[in-house]
Amino acid sequence: MSDAVLSTTIAPKLSSSADARGDTACFHCGLPVPAGKPYRVSIRGEEHDVCCPGCQAVANAIVQAGLADYYRYRTV
Repeated sequence: MSDAVLSTTIAPKLSSSADARGDTACFHCGLPVPAGKPYRVSIRGEEHDVCCPGCQAVANAIVQAGLADYYRYRTV
């Protein structure tokens, strides 16, 4: 696998209804992020929107455990 492929972050895919509305996808699970919700995570110095405190907690736990590469290499 080339370095270019490995260094690409793959964002979760929006559901078709969320995509049609133009919603932002949760960085962790891919569900739509409700408007006005302040849930964010910082991964490698970049801020990302998440849909709920659960996804925020899981994403933070993944990063704090030193497993941030999960977001770098995952396929959705």
